Amino acid sequence: MKKILTVVIAFVTLTTINAQVKTGLRAGYARSMVSGKILGADLNSDARSTYYIGCFSEAKFGNTAVQAELMFSPAGSKITTKALGKEIKTVSNFGTLSLPISFKYYLGDSFAISAGPSFGFNIYRKGEVGNVEVDLDKEIKTFNFSGLVGLEYNLDSGLFFDTRFNYGFSNISKIDKTEIKNHTLTFGLGYKF
Repeated sequence: MKKILTVVIAFVTLTTINAQVKTGLRAGYARSMVSGKILGADLNSDARSTYYIGCFSEAKFGNTAVQAELMFSPAGSKITTKALGKEIKTVSNFGTLSLPISFKYYLGDSFAISAGPSFGFNIYRKGEVGNVEVDLDKEIKTFNFSGLVGLEYNLDSGLFFDTRFNYGFSNISKIDKTEIKNHTLTFGLGYKF
């Protein structure tokens, strides 16, 4: 057991020494939407325009890399439902703090493709029904698990442009017979120091 632990520690130490580690900032436009079912009926929602902002650290090993991030985005969507013959518009707003971990492969010096898990925490859960603001803490869960895929284009200056799609895997609804999954498409830029 001690030999295995020694080999693992030596491997991690050597790969970290050989890695190019860069930190940076990311920000941009986000298009947030939800999908799912309410009492067996498909949820009809429109995407909501919002933003994202965050920081990251990337460890690059040749043409592969691992990137860990801390991101904030006010995710959610616009939902239109009918009740008693009236159309009701609801806007959901989930202040999401997410921890994505992406595994990247560089296609040359400039282009990279990425994929990985993202662990989200809805730090606030609010909604607006008509013109009335409501608290959604009893209806929406705190934790949100999703997967991401993305493309990145890097400039020699450290500036980069990227796009990503986060697909929500976990049901964030606390209500019986209701399934809500949050998805986000982002376009942005960042800088690696």
